[in-house]
Amino acid sequence: MDYSLSNLLRDDMPTKEKIMICALDLFCKKGYAETSIRDIATSVGITAGTIYGHYSSKDKLLQTMLNEYAENTKDMFSKFDIAPILKEKPTGEGISLCLVLSISLLTKDVYYSNLVHLIHQEQHRNSLFGSFVLLRMQDTKDFVGRIFDFLKEMKVIKADADADLWGAFAYSVFHTISSCIAISISSKTPGYAIADIKQLFHHLFNAAIETNKFVE
Repeated sequence: MDYSLSNLLRDDMPTKEKIMICALDLFCKKGYAETSIRDIATSVGITAGTIYGHYSSKDKLLQTMLNEYAENTKDMFSKFDIAPILKEKPTGEGISLCLVLSISLLTKDVYYSNLVHLIHQEQHRNSLFGSFVLLRMQDTKDFVGRIFDFLKEMKVIKADADADLWGAFAYSVFHTISSCIAISISSKTPGYAIADIKQLFHHLFNAAIETNKFVE
């Protein structure tokens, strides 16, 4: 698969979308701080004034990208059907599969793969990135909480199992791995294999289940 953002551009695409794609491409290549509105305008083939007609500032453009990604991830987590997987495998393997498939869904999209790379590359340099990462942590914790609630209903783990604690652990792993995947994609270097990711989550959630195992 070609992860070049230039392949996403089409002549009939709205200017606002072209701006976002070209801006993200430049942010990933040059860095967010080093990219100017003029750079983006030149890449799109429009004037800087046209960009300001859509986005009041570079920060606003970035915020729009992050909000779009946030909605995408939240929607994906909320709609992902955990029941068939956990009914067949109410184990650490089943939980890890739910999370790995979630990661796979996000990183299959070229635009979002590059945005993940940018987030991990720049998050410590701009408060917008930091706030975004905190929101993603909450979404991941909520997703793990939904998994734990389902396992409680199935009497696999105790009703007082601390989903928030394991959700935070899961997010730490998720955050690290998604960074490695994004950087690997961007730099075209070998990174984590899906099997490695599943193994990491598998061990984490086997420990979670053993710690919170239901006792008759």
